Amino acid sequence: MINSHASTMPEAISHSVVQTEKEAIFYDDKCMLRYSNRSIFGLMEISPDSQQLNANNATDMDQFNQVLGHSCTE
Repeated sequence: MINSHASTMPEAISHSVVQTEKEAIFYDDKCMLRYSNRSIFGLMEISPDSQQLNANNATDMDQFNQVLGHSCTE
């Protein structure tokens, strides 16, 4: 389950990086979201390949979870 802070992560990530990349790490000082098309358990990543900033918040938790779930299964 995504915690309440994670619900404020930018919704736009699903329309930018997620559509073109197979791996990504999104984080701020309270939350990290990591996905990959390969197993990530037991593997440490010390830095992402690219960084994108977006000041928009995902205010609709149901829509965020739907987009995130769809993006991570492609």
